Amino acid sequence: VEALQSASFPLDTFVFDMGWHRGTQACWKSGCWGGYSWNTKAFPDHNGLLAWLHEKHGLQTAINLHDGDGVLPTDDRYQAMADATGTVGGGPVPFHISNHTWSDALNKLVLDPLLEEGVDFLWSDWQFGMGGGKGSDGQYGSATFPGTIDVAGLNPTLMLNHVRFNHAIRRNLSFGVERQLRGAVLSRYGGLPNHRYAVGFGGDVFQSWESLRGMIVSTATAANVAFAYW
Repeated sequence: VEALQSASFPLDTFVFDMGWHRGTQACWKSGCWGGYSWNTKAFPDHNGLLAWLHEKHGLQTAINLHDGDGVLPTDDRYQAMADATGTVGGGPVPFHISNHTWSDALNKLVLDPLLEEGVDFLWSDWQFGMGGGKGSDGQYGSATFPGTIDVAGLNPTLMLNHVRFNHAIRRNLSFGVERQLRGAVLSRYGGLPNHRYAVGFGGDVFQSWESLRGMIVSTATAANVAFAYW
């Protein structure tokens, strides 16, 4: 960070990608990318690191979330989430954004404590399905991991961002005038209405002139439907 700033790179935000997840350190099932707890092996003092990024360098911070894996038994706040949603059996609390009890508990019991530690906003990176309805959950397709198969046409990315944006506004207002910040969300593409809630993350790309050429076209096209921030 200091080397980049000394070279006059205009840094505004420090985003933690996959490495912050404890889910990648001690995962419930092989290959999952989720979890809502810090990897203490990689970040033994994440509170100190967040304070250093804020106070010394004036950077906003964000964390990557792969919500589709649900809240894992290895997560710090797993039991609180399991109790709030009535999850029994010791397995993950499954992702279910179309359920108000689930989404409210995730915001208040799991994510708010992370924000209170110094994370400024969230990155909705991946979750089950795209269009909702039967079969939209292409990875599991079962009652164990319902995704949004119970609500036809509900895009889980768009719904996540709607819930997170509005929760962030309500949460910021509760701090008083000095903390009335916009409810920023970083997100993968969640459909045309997603521009109401998020700064878009275009996904992984090859570093090439061909990729840049495509980005120019897609950015102009997105601007035509009011999706202005990428």
